[in-house]
Amino acid sequence: MQVIKLVCKQTLVNYRKPTSFKIKESYPLPPYSTVIGMIHKACNFTEYHPMKVSIQGTGQGQVSDLYTKYTFSVGKKYESDRHNLWTEDENRNRYGITRGIGYTELLTEIDLMIHICPDREEELIPIYEGLKRPNTFLSLGRHEDLLDIVKIEIQNCTEVEEAQTRYDIYVPVEEVENYKGTIYPLTKEFYIDEKTGMRRFKKPILSKLVPIREKLEDQMVDEEKDLVILV
Repeated sequence: MQVIKLVCKQTLVNYRKPTSFKIKESYPLPPYSTVIGMIHKACNFTEYHPMKVSIQGTGQGQVSDLYTKYTFSVGKKYESDRHNLWTEDENRNRYGITRGIGYTELLTEIDLMIHICPDREEELIPIYEGLKRPNTFLSLGRHEDLLDIVKIEIQNCTEVEEAQTRYDIYVPVEEVENYKGTIYPLTKEFYIDEKTGMRRFKKPILSKLVPIREKLEDQMVDEEKDLVILV
């Protein structure tokens, strides 16, 4: 089996958990859908292209970032004792906006290793070329979380009886039932809603983050003996 191996870095990043609002919490590594969305952007895909990905990496810690937060309700009239900003429509009706502060959890000095295996074998080279020569800057997480690609190669994978993790790695829960750890509901497959044009996600994949130097049985490794767990 051939895969695209992507080694990359990020300085400060937030892989936002969709259920976090007051504080924008981050997953420890990017979810499957975040990586697949980045690939679609790099390759100018306008519809979902099925693929499997393996995501692993490590970071140096986290910090908290302060930002300006604006909140409003559609149709809510401006009230001077409740709102500190407003906007007007064509009839000069004022609608209230509240400006405050919020916090974002930022991961620092992230090293990532991503393996990509498209369902259609003929898409391997186009995805490789799209990531190697993107027509715009690539980001992973927020729009401003730039992705620094260190290496991209096409490699062969082989099955081994046992492999050791070199980074923290996402593994579906059914493969590590006896391993104790946090379960993350990670989105993967998405589709575009025809009515709204918004991206919608299918059922998430329950995964655990297996840490460095753990041994896993009956897995695949690439040509450099790095673990590959495609989901």
